[in-house]
Amino acid sequence: TLENLCNLDSLGGESFRFFAVPIKAKDTAAMPIRAFAEVDQ
Repeated sequence: TLENLCNLDSLGGESFRFFAVPIKAKDTAAMPIRAFAEVDQ
């Protein structure tokens, strides 16, 4: 989940775009995501 992401300050660059794409899952209490960033240099 988003709450557990860490070390985002190590991405570097001036700015970045963050994506959190949900992964299909059945019968779960939380929504798993695939998190990634596109760094502007």
